[in-house]
Amino acid sequence: MIFARIADWIETQQPWLSDAARRLVINGRIDDAEIGEILALAKAHAGIDDSASHVAQPLTRDLLPAGDAASKPITLLALRRLRGVNAIAADQSILFSPIGVTVVYGNNGAGKSGYSRVLRKACRARATGGLILGDVFADAAGANPTAEILVQREGAAGPETLVWRQGSPAPAELATVAVFDSQCARAFTDAEGEVAYTPRGLDVLAKLATLCGTLRARLELEINSIHASAASFADLLGEHATGRSLAAFEKRSHLPAYRKELAALATLSEADVAEIQRLAEELAEANPAARAADLRGKKARIEGLATRWERCEAALSDEKAVAAIGHGAAVVAAETAARLAADAFAAEGGLLPGTGSDPWRALLSAARHYSTTLAYPEYHFPHVDGSRCVLCQQDLAAAAAERMRRFETFVEQEAQKLAEAARIKASAAFSFIASVDPAALLADHALVNEIEQAKPGAREALQQAGDSLSSRQAALAEAWAAKRFDAAAPAIVLHSTALRDLSRAIEEEAARFEKLAAADGRKRSEQALADLKSRQALLGRLAQIIQIADDLALKKKLQAAHRAADSTPVSRKMSALHAEALSADAEAAFARECAALGVGHVPIRSTTRMERGKAKQQVKLDTSGGERVGEVLSEGEQRALALATFMAEVSLVEGHGAIIFDDPMSSLDHAHREKVARRLVQEASSRQVIVFTHDLPFALHLADEASAQKVEASAMSVRRVKQRAGLVFPELPFAGIKVGERLERIKKMATEADGLLDAGEVDRSENLVRTGYGRLRETWERGVEETILCETVVRFRPGVSTQRLRAVTLSDEEYVALHEAMARCSHFAAHDTAADADATPPTPDELRADIETARVFFATRKKLNDDTDRRRRELLERSAAFKQA
Repeated sequence: MIFARIADWIETQQPWLSDAARRLVINGRIDDAEIGEILALAKAHAGIDDSASHVAQPLTRDLLPAGDAASKPITLLALRRLRGVNAIAADQSILFSPIGVTVVYGNNGAGKSGYSRVLRKACRARATGGLILGDVFADAAGANPTAEILVQREGAAGPETLVWRQGSPAPAELATVAVFDSQCARAFTDAEGEVAYTPRGLDVLAKLATLCGTLRARLELEINSIHASAASFADLLGEHATGRSLAAFEKRSHLPAYRKELAALATLSEADVAEIQRLAEELAEANPAARAADLRGKKARIEGLATRWERCEAALSDEKAVAAIGHGAAVVAAETAARLAADAFAAEGGLLPGTGSDPWRALLSAARHYSTTLAYPEYHFPHVDGSRCVLCQQDLAAAAAERMRRFETFVEQEAQKLAEAARIKASAAFSFIASVDPAALLADHALVNEIEQAKPGAREALQQAGDSLSSRQAALAEAWAAKRFDAAAPAIVLHSTALRDLSRAIEEEAARFEKLAAADGRKRSEQALADLKSRQALLGRLAQIIQIADDLALKKKLQAAHRAADSTPVSRKMSALHAEALSADAEAAFARECAALGVGHVPIRSTTRMERGKAKQQVKLDTSGGERVGEVLSEGEQRALALATFMAEVSLVEGHGAIIFDDPMSSLDHAHREKVARRLVQEASSRQVIVFTHDLPFALHLADEASAQKVEASAMSVRRVKQRAGLVFPELPFAGIKVGERLERIKKMATEADGLLDAGEVDRSENLVRTGYGRLRETWERGVEETILCETVVRFRPGVSTQRLRAVTLSDEEYVALHEAMARCSHFAAHDTAADADATPPTPDELRADIETARVFFATRKKLNDDTDRRRRELLERSAAFKQA
């Protein structure tokens, strides 16, 4: 089976193609919105982001129509409980004859199409149309369309109910039911007007091929709208860092690592920006060797200043300041202790004021020094035995000698020693602090200007640092002089390190200029500057380049999707399956069906061709001029050829599954009604046939053929009554039934009129009787065709059946009776009682009497017709025998 082959093949294809095949199998077509979804799936498969996150739903085997011998056919028994299907009433149902032919007639707008749409979708017709809508005129939104289909499976004990729901897979059991409708008919006619048979299933591939063409066209528009090119940044190419990286743009632009590489190149630090300026300035130097020498001279001067600055910072460091303040505080403390000792010494009495004070101790210290070094170097001080005073040069009396010993003892006490030692340390510390000159650090204005030029802002920093040194020195000197050490020394700003750093930087710059003086050094600097400038240029163009990369990546993916949407693989598969389907048996069956449907006389030739992914068996007119079918054949002949291909295909499928025909004949075609009806009824002798039609004459032909071929038949009509659509009546409309059935219906009208009369509804009763007379007049007209002319000539039937004339006869009495009956019916049906006060309206009893008159007339005519036919047959037979003799 073709569908099974398609299922095998589609499993090997990309998901979006399988999703498209699923849609075509279910709905028979793909609308613009679905094309957009499939395009998104195809692009997603190529790696393009889908913002709607569509998910492909592949074609599965349970969605496929069946058609092989293993699929047991089923019989449709009823279609019922429709919900949300157009405006069809939910309590309506259609009962199908399990054998023979079922005819469902419905005028336009009656609701017949709602029933047929459900069956087309449930039975997987070639084209199931769009979504079935509910009652669009109802106040509330309808539920999702559903329906129950009562079936009898072959070999099953009893019937079973299948449920169809829109949007869900159709019941698999209905896959054996074949459907022919206008969409199916159009599958056999191409745009050139040639009748082209596409075997069932291959039309899915044909539509897939068309879809591929549509997708490729849309993808081409997207591809052509992308004008991005690496030529847009050709000016950034070259022998530098950016140029070397961009040289690989087309090959690597889609890689995330490459994009990170470009982003890194386009990221410049402050140091990189400064380096650009520095290199530019260096390369602009005409004499780099002289510049290097000049820089080294500047470096030496800055080094000297840094040394002096370090000396000042060392002398005025936090450590030195804290130590000096500590020594000063120790002096104050020691002197206080010594003063207390001196006061105690002076308190002994007989001493001059100031004894024990600093001047006094200085005097005694000088005397000690003079005594131990000059006067009495061999004696410890004081020497009092037989000696003289070293100050007054007089002999020391005993009291004076004792006093000198006391003086020495006082000075040698601990407090005095500590005070002296503290004074020495403090004096040394404050002397060291005072030994430096911070103010002189900035005296060399030329050097300060050089430093400012080398490092803008340095002048202010130097001034601030120098001032802080001077402030600390002054504060410490003031504290020493005042002997007040309770405040911390002012903070200082260190700057010697900055000077050393500047010195090193100048040395590095000098070294670079030295290298620049060499040829290879200049080349390296020029390359470094080119690299940095190219990176700087890339920074301003990176967003554009990334956008170009994105556009080109998208373009490549679109091109991949475009290649994937090539219809060639679909066409190749179609060609293989087409050759398989169009066997000699298929061609013979097609020729046989053409003959049966009355188009066997058309000179045709069958060829197979592939066009844009569509494999077709072209049934073309066999003419030398190449005229198109539409220019020669009528719409009915084209429809008959399409029906012939369908019947040929169905005949080649094993089994006898039901067939549904939805308007198989065009209402504009009269010539082929009879032959099509005969062929469908013939098919109904071996399988269930259901025909939906809006063509009443065609429905009558089906009924006539069923009677002639003795095939079981049932007929019904679908009508609209006010706002209720899809109401099913178990008979054809009045115009579609024969004389006997018509008389029975009119008799029921007379009975109904009696009931209205009994209920006092006089006007309604009279109107119903008049309507009955109108129907009776139509019945007499139908009787003329049926029982007087023996259907030699019938309205809507092409041709004249001259063979039926042998049963035709009409006496004068019959003519008069017919004329009077027609006149009476016309009078009561059309007479205006208001215009004639003496006119008596007809009664139900009168109508019954006239019905009986017609019944007797037509029954008598039937017997007369049979007798006349038999007599004339015998006459013809005797005439033929006489001629042979």
